[in-house]
Amino acid sequence: MKILHCADIHLGRRPVGGVGEYSNKRYDDYFKAFGWAIDTAIAQKVSVVLIAGDFFDRKELIPEVLERTEALLQKLKDAHIATLLIEGNHDNITPGKEDDSWIIYLENKGFLKRPSYTSDETGLHFTPIIIDGHHFYGVGYPGGFVNETLQALAGHLAATPDTKNIVMVHTAIASGDFLPGTVEKETIELFNGKALYIAGGHFHSYQASSKDGALFYIPGSLEYWDLAEPGDKKGVIIFDTENGAHQFLASQPRKKTTITIDVQSDNYDDFKTEFAAVIDKAAFVQNEELVFVELNLKKPFYIDTAVCEEVLLKKGVLKPFIKVSYPGHDGKGDQARQLITVEEVERELISTWELFSLKADETVLVLGKLKEYQKDNNSAQFFETFDSMLQMVMNGEEASREN
Repeated sequence: MKILHCADIHLGRRPVGGVGEYSNKRYDDYFKAFGWAIDTAIAQKVSVVLIAGDFFDRKELIPEVLERTEALLQKLKDAHIATLLIEGNHDNITPGKEDDSWIIYLENKGFLKRPSYTSDETGLHFTPIIIDGHHFYGVGYPGGFVNETLQALAGHLAATPDTKNIVMVHTAIASGDFLPGTVEKETIELFNGKALYIAGGHFHSYQASSKDGALFYIPGSLEYWDLAEPGDKKGVIIFDTENGAHQFLASQPRKKTTITIDVQSDNYDDFKTEFAAVIDKAAFVQNEELVFVELNLKKPFYIDTAVCEEVLLKKGVLKPFIKVSYPGHDGKGDQARQLITVEEVERELISTWELFSLKADETVLVLGKLKEYQKDNNSAQFFETFDSMLQMVMNGEEASREN
């Protein structure tokens, strides 16, 4: 059996701000990207498409998003390709409120199936979806309980040499930094001999781990969710259950170009001439390209970034982004955004707080994310991250008491 694994589709996403040409094009990009994944599934003659969470960008949908989604899923249905989907943190289904979910609506309409589990006083109970003898288990997005949930599933499964179990979970392997909803690699290793494949998501770049036979993969998002995220591998994975072979196929997100300028000028007037000279030499895809410009100043002075953006727009850039780094910037930060002076001040202040001092760097990163989610009016991601931060603090306090 051949399977196509994708994740983090984020249908319906729009950039923050007013609706215009840029907003409409980015809105369309996510549908086009998923359409590419569907065409790939048909061309590769797969039997099953796995969508490992964050199918939609928000729980609430406007009619157009639902209509376009149904049209795309119909193509898979017409091709007799089964679609299995789990929810992610963006489209998380609240227990007891399944009737409020558009994912359940799509399941009831016959477009997809959602492997899930239930819980009661006796524990967690997993019911797979069975296709051609293969058992597909789904645990959605367990958030801060991802390790406990997957450990319970691993305990439920038996290790056999001819296992045909496939697990779907909206998570990624933790890499040491504080990131909510990630799983420990030791938990993944519990599935050795118990699962052919673990289909992950949540991170937007390709990730693979096959240590000791525990196959865990993330295909990456098909498009940029956050334009500041790295342009690492994004796409789909084709997995063959017969021979265990997997193939990564890269998607084609909207073109994004980064230009770094080590500014030689020491005043704004000279800088404008220097900036214009650099941009004048550049060539851009007219009205289609996203351009990030990083300005590294040797001496501090004020830069009107709006003027810089106007220069880029006149060159035909679809959307410009300007980032200014001042002297003394230490370059620390996560993969999406480097920390700037405000964050450095926050870190120094937080390091004096009794409960947060041991996690000052992680707390600063979380605060940065909370600011972004507040700006994007993304309440689901805001509260999930905030809850995870509180859990981090409580775990640290318990550890200090034990010591």
